Amino acid sequence: MRILLGLVYIAALHLVVALALLRPDLIDAQRWRAAWLQPEPSPYVAQSHRLFRAIDADAQGGRLLLIGDSQMQRLDGAALDLPAYNFAAGGDTMRHIVRRIADYRQPREARAVVLWAGVNDLLHGRDPESVRAAFTDAERAVPADTPLWLVSIAPVAATPARPGLQARIARTNALLAAACRDRCRFLDLTARLAGGDGALRPAYDSGDGLHLNRAGGLVVSAAINGVAATAP
Repeated sequence: MRILLGLVYIAALHLVVALALLRPDLIDAQRWRAAWLQPEPSPYVAQSHRLFRAIDADAQGGRLLLIGDSQMQRLDGAALDLPAYNFAAGGDTMRHIVRRIADYRQPREARAVVLWAGVNDLLHGRDPESVRAAFTDAERAVPADTPLWLVSIAPVAATPARPGLQARIARTNALLAAACRDRCRFLDLTARLAGGDGALRPAYDSGDGLHLNRAGGLVVSAAINGVAATAP
């Protein structure tokens, strides 16, 4: 039996190596599903950052600056009442976004910085307190006279099962809400996105249990528009 298990293990290992060599696209396509497969920053985030810096160098002031991970990247800018630059990159973390903010000119000239991130930090194994600490650093990186609007981390669906993640998201959002003060506005969308069980409503699930679909994104856009309408 041990010999058989050893042969199965060796065969499976060779299959993974063969896939990595012959079809690296299949490996890359699954990186978001396993945080341990994802370097930080990922090549995609690093490449996106270079593109954003080029856009930022010639960008107009007075617009919203959207920055975050894939949830923000998927947001439909046409649903926002104010013009915006979207500098979000799928797979990014709150910890790395701190460094990106410091590299851009837009935070000094934007109407407001809208930040939506943190779930990838949790998927990387960091605790809620680490996400809160990273947000505090991000807030310091945004000039004091620029409004900062922080979107809560969206709940995840009940399936597929992600043990403990929902509770860590709730804890993180509570810490972020407490840390978001003065010029910072916290957009807590949990009650609008979650069902009675606290999980993401199926109507807002893109299909992977993690990302919002267009309907869920419109809930976020409406919340941003509401803050924009009342902001000085």
